[in-house]
Amino acid sequence: MVATPINRNTAICFDPNLELPTVQIKKILLAEDDDDDFYLFNSAILSICGSLEILRSNNGAMLSSLMETSKKPDIIILDINMPFKNGILCLREIKGNPRLSSIKVVMYSTSGSNKDIDTCYKYGADFYLVKPISYASIVQQFKDLFSNEYFLTNQRPPREKFVLNNSLFYSF
Repeated sequence: MVATPINRNTAICFDPNLELPTVQIKKILLAEDDDDDFYLFNSAILSICGSLEILRSNNGAMLSSLMETSKKPDIIILDINMPFKNGILCLREIKGNPRLSSIKVVMYSTSGSNKDIDTCYKYGADFYLVKPISYASIVQQFKDLFSNEYFLTNQRPPREKFVLNNSLFYSF
């Protein structure tokens, strides 16, 4: 399995309301095992940010290998339920490694359970997004993420602001 670079440019994401540059992103590592979800997330991110490099890891073991051999991404978008090694174990490895711990990690899952959310927060994830039911909702989640005050100031939000767009996801 090989990481898939999508584009090799720097993107400036724009505030959806003000159309002013909000954050400069060069590289995103998207850890997602489902091909359809990867396509939707990739398309949504590129619709907001334009050209940038997106690498894909389709399992947790591959993600660990990429993190040791590749240049650090600006953001890791990490699915919780992946084969070989789940996203929570990957999160713990990333945040436990001094070379990688400063990378923003955004957890992404179909699970909106407080147990999963609390576990991800405990182990240092920066944000938690629950996979929504429509493409428009995915785009909105990433707009909200890229214009979030904590994201822009490189700060971790308090637990009550850790989950973004929690009204747009699947209900369980």
